Amino acid sequence: MVIDVGWEGWATLALILLMLVALVAELAPPYLVMMGTVILFIPLGILNLEQALHGFNDPAVLAIAVLFIVAKGIELSGGLEYVSKIMFQTKKVELKPGQRFKKSDSSVVWILLRFTVPVALFSAFLANIPLVAMMIPPIVEFSRRVSMAPSKLLLPLSYAALLGGTLTLIGTGTNLVVLSLAAKKIPSLRMHLFEIGIVGVPVTVAGILYIVAISGKLLPDRLAIQPTSINARGKVKLT
Repeated sequence: MVIDVGWEGWATLALILLMLVALVAELAPPYLVMMGTVILFIPLGILNLEQALHGFNDPAVLAIAVLFIVAKGIELSGGLEYVSKIMFQTKKVELKPGQRFKKSDSSVVWILLRFTVPVALFSAFLANIPLVAMMIPPIVEFSRRVSMAPSKLLLPLSYAALLGGTLTLIGTGTNLVVLSLAAKKIPSLRMHLFEIGIVGVPVTVAGILYIVAISGKLLPDRLAIQPTSINARGKVKLT
């Protein structure tokens, strides 16, 4: 059985394929590529203006946008930078030429705990992506002071932020999107801010303990990130 999708269906498929090619080739920032694709649907008559902008009326989308605004405000205020200085206060570990970092030089467990726990707590109320981006520079600088490979700290940072997102409804955009979809199916559904913490707290605790236990043993010692890749304002240059 052949389904006739009409020219609209073929045009939609073609635009989506072009969008994917543009994203893979990095012809423009992802948000410009996606917005441009949606805009092209309007003159073709596939979508009207109301349909094209309908997604921006979703409470989940608006909440995610607000979280990014809050994260940017915290970054500009210097609040997170002040907290990170407290988190990473330590004496510089001097190693002799050819000497490698050992657990006896400093406690790997303590090093991991001192930032994974706070990052998980911050992630419960801030968007994960800007939070991780803001925390990378102080963690890389901290790794230099204790003569420890940044590769042993950056992956735990990412996972700590992901785990912290399971503590509250606003911890990650995924929670908000799922709640919005569920509320459309069940209009009477109501969930308070910390309700998913019933599952999120034990998962986060178990995850952080696992990270602390295995990171020092399994993660490789790789060369430090070049200073030109990350600046002091917490902006990451991806290549």
